[in-house]
Amino acid sequence: MCVDRRLARDLAPSNGFALFDHDADGFGMVDAVVARPGLGIITDCVAAGIPLFAVHESNSEMEHNARVLESMGLGWTLQSPGEFVDRLTEFMGDEAAREEFRRRAELLDKCGLEQTVDYLRTYLG
Repeated sequence: MCVDRRLARDLAPSNGFALFDHDADGFGMVDAVVARPGLGIITDCVAAGIPLFAVHESNSEMEHNARVLESMGLGWTLQSPGEFVDRLTEFMGDEAAREEFRRRAELLDKCGLEQTVDYLRTYLG
């Protein structure tokens, strides 16, 4: 299990967790992410093809992000912090669910940046 470096400082040194630094190498050793559904982690997870289990937030932007991810089949909303253990265990043990996630992640159009640049060049340039 990987833990964000900021969380690891609060854990015992012999806990056996690997440190996670949000870089490409780090995402290579992650099977799923449990986090607040902010734009940065969503972007990283979508780019790396990693499922996101979104911790419930009363923030309207975070609630919206979590709902959209769930509707796309790219993430799941957790209503309570402790729920992630059961949901993650269920997902990791279900090969059909993991395969469906991989299929959805592969089919997702990830060309937004290129499309934005093309738009700006054409219409502003």
